[in-house]
Amino acid sequence: MMNEREINQNREMEKERANLVENNKYLIMTFKNADGKSTSISLKYIKDVLTKAEVDACMQSIITNNIFFTTGGDLVSTYKAQIINKQTTTLQE
Repeated sequence: MMNEREINQNREMEKERANLVENNKYLIMTFKNADGKSTSISLKYIKDVLTKAEVDACMQSIITNNIFFTTGGDLVSTYKAQIINKQTTTLQE
């Protein structure tokens, strides 16, 4: 049998799961590679509140740690970052 603390934790986890399903935001981070071409990384299920400083730090960490490689070479600089809100309207089922 679960105690009150465990019940509350389960409720919070269910709320978080519901938020992930309803969240239609995407973070698109665009970088320049060694050839000077743009390349993007798209992430879904981002936090509701995401600051410019957090995104800048993430992008810089990706470059510094050289964790992605493109056909145009390593990522060498940040170019832009965008949060896209996607809304779907069903017209017919």
